[in-house]
Amino acid sequence: MNSKRGDVMTWFRKITVTLLIVSILIAIVIIFDGELIKKIVMLKPVRVVTQGEINRMEEELSKLTKKDTKSPETINKIGVLYQNLGAKYNEKGAWDPAIDALQKALGHGRNVPVVHYQLAIAYANRGTQLGNNDDIDKAVYHYEKALQMEPNYIEAKYGLAILLFYRKNERSKAIQIMNEIAKQNPKFYRARFALGRFYYENKELDKSLSIYQDLYTDLDKMDSPLVTEYRQACKENIQRITSEMAR
Repeated sequence: MNSKRGDVMTWFRKITVTLLIVSILIAIVIIFDGELIKKIVMLKPVRVVTQGEINRMEEELSKLTKKDTKSPETINKIGVLYQNLGAKYNEKGAWDPAIDALQKALGHGRNVPVVHYQLAIAYANRGTQLGNNDDIDKAVYHYEKALQMEPNYIEAKYGLAILLFYRKNERSKAIQIMNEIAKQNPKFYRARFALGRFYYENKELDKSLSIYQDLYTDLDKMDSPLVTEYRQACKENIQRITSEMAR
């Protein structure tokens, strides 16, 4: 039995569960048996964030903060700059400075969904890398805060579901949220793919198989390198689950 489970887990390493989505770059984080695997998938050529870009933003912030920061216009401009700086640091995978910049954005009035979403990304990734549960709790808080402000923020819902399932062991809630995403936007196929994974790990193979079969059919109507990768993974998942159910 353990051998069979080991074979299945090896196969499921091909399943990609998206945790971090920033700009046109998808950083895919997969958690299997305590092992962290990272894979970068390019939707199109990624514009690399250079240190020069960050330096220019920090220089502009330095100039602004030396001025009269009581002006609402200046405070808002500083907040927006910190927000953008935090997003840039997230794209670089620099979680500490991202968190620092985004917290400063909040302190300068940028209490908006996207800032909480970006903070959730930074805390989730740092917490996953360091095994820090406090960071995971903060990530959950900021995902939920973003959703309080914008209930249909689909990326925040997705990130929250991934964390709840893999890091908080709140599987029922995670499955419920991922189902909501799939119904809200069937074309958000990453959620449907993750839902299939959720059901598999929950030992609901019939539901997992149904998800992958439907998704494979829908993906067959689309064409892109990323879709091709997902479609191939769906095909392999269908074959393997079918084989396992027949044993």
